[in-house]
Amino acid sequence: MLRLLLLLFRLGYINGFSIIGYWVIVYHTKFLGRKKDICNVISKPSARVYIKKNSIPHIGIGEFILTTSKGILTAKQAYDLGVGGEVLLFIG
Repeated sequence: MLRLLLLLFRLGYINGFSIIGYWVIVYHTKFLGRKKDICNVISKPSARVYIKKNSIPHIGIGEFILTTSKGILTAKQAYDLGVGGEVLLFIG
């Protein structure tokens, strides 16, 4: 979870986060000029979604976040490294 928050912070989707205790993490969202930013969870424990390195989507809006053997990456980073993985969420 911490690595995901760090990635979202580096991408500019959140302003920051605070860790309060062992189980509580508070993150501070950023308003991106739309009424509501869309964050969809793609892969769930009951329905995992995996993608091969050759099938990574290239769309102009938003970001796919993947967990790979190289860590938690954006779709572009995973494509550049030539790795596939589990699709965690889409922000756009």
